Amino acid sequence: MKITNIIICGDLFDQDYPSYSDFDNFCKSNNDLNFFVIPGNHDSILNEKYFTSSNIKVINQSEIVNFDDSSFLFIPYNFNKSIDEEVSRFLTVCEKEEERSFENYVLIGHGDYITSSFNININGYEDGLYMPLTPNTINKYNFKKVILGHIHKPSNFGKVYYPGSPFPINTTETGKRSFIVYDTSNDNIDRIFIDTDFIYLNIEILSFPGEDEFSLIKKQIDKYIFNYDLKENELKKVILLLKIKGFTKDIKNLVKLIVGYLKELGLRIYEKDSLNKDSSNKSELSKDDTYKNWINIDELKNINEIDSVKMVLFENFKQKLETLDLQNLLINGNSVSCLKEDIMMDGMNIIFD
Repeated sequence: MKITNIIICGDLFDQDYPSYSDFDNFCKSNNDLNFFVIPGNHDSILNEKYFTSSNIKVINQSEIVNFDDSSFLFIPYNFNKSIDEEVSRFLTVCEKEEERSFENYVLIGHGDYITSSFNININGYEDGLYMPLTPNTINKYNFKKVILGHIHKPSNFGKVYYPGSPFPINTTETGKRSFIVYDTSNDNIDRIFIDTDFIYLNIEILSFPGEDEFSLIKKQIDKYIFNYDLKENELKKVILLLKIKGFTKDIKNLVKLIVGYLKELGLRIYEKDSLNKDSSNKSELSKDDTYKNWINIDELKNINEIDSVKMVLFENFKQKLETLDLQNLLINGNSVSCLKEDIMMDGMNIIFD
């Protein structure tokens, strides 16, 4: 399959740090490709006049573009509207003018997809609600696929796809990076992973007091690595931010064991002095495997003496919590909005602190 059209769903630039000439030169050197760009909330002032390359099209107004036999509806970012509102307005005008209904299009936009099960702050990068889209609009116009910018985490929810950031610009953008390819011949979407120089992982694990503290933490680390689906050569690229919270009988020994295991895995730890710098500059990353770096243990507390009564109480509490189905649990008619990890931490604080 030959790719001829590149679609960028907003936030190609940050309006405080535009680099129009770099993109312009890149497009000139790849004149066999066509670049279609919609503004996002970070580059809402984007305009085609900023570029000289003839293969760049900036779509500032809602527009239908045809690729082969597929039709794409582009909805650029507008902070005064929702995607629902703009889709309805634009397609209502089109239906009146052409006296036909508009269905089975691919929707391209920039904003938050809102469902009862979707956390709008899935990447933790920006607070608030940006140009939302609901399932009602998707169902009303029977969109074949929906591709959205704004959420930096690669995700998909049924017909809705977030390509995510193709390169980690700060430590919140964890895991392997990717882009998606839409095949106009069969309407399939494939996710293509990118071979980046480094991969951020941000891991928060719980320490439970007892005889097997380290083995339980080791299992949590292994589970995170497994969930990120990292191969052996990719583990060497990991830059790890690690936070340990909970209780232990010996902080110093536990941290020593964890550091040794991370070294065994070949993982690097993000430098303490760089944590507040949202930069991917390689010079600011961990340069060796000596592990003089940093693990966040601000919420890890020592238990000087293991109280057998408290340990029995804790084990009973832990077993009870493991049996609860929080997704379907109602308290006074309301669903539970917290995580088991949060309840576990609060329980340990009550029992041991």
